[in-house]
Parts: sequence; C-alpha cells; structure tokens
Amino acid sequence: MLSLESGSLVLVDDDRPHLIGSRVGIERVTRDNGFVFYRFAN
Repeated sequence: MLSLESGSLVLVDDDRPHLIGSRVGIERVTRDNGFVFYRFAN
C-alpha cells in the first residue's frame, strides 16, 4: 500500500523492497493504446 501526500492510498505490486515511511518516486506511463499506469521510478 502506497500513501500519497494527498492522503490517498494506492495498492502497488512491486518485487523490490521499500522502507515503510520512505519517499519514493513514481512515474506515469501511457502506452500507445492510451492505457495509463503508474510505476516506481528507477
């Protein structure tokens, strides 16, 4: 579960460990067919 600064919660499936309470970058990705999703930035 990812908590945004706005207070919203987002469920994220990711194999990499992330420290609870840490800040992480996310990026918006738009596919050629218009599908939009978000992922952790590298």
